[in-house]
Amino acid sequence: MSHNLILGVPKATPQDSLQPLQNMEIYFECLLAILSELDALSHNLTLGVQEATPSK
Repeated sequence: MSHNLILGVPKATPQDSLQPLQNMEIYFECLLAILSELDALSHNLTLGVQEATPSK
């Protein structure tokens, strides 16, 4: 502990160490939502186009 004080390294609090993990969690939740939307969109484009065209 005195070694950190001599070097001037601030002591990390538990809240400080959790913040990057919370940011990563938010990032991955957003990424998963985007990928889910893209998957649904590609599914609709490949299968839904045939149903959307009017049959004569």
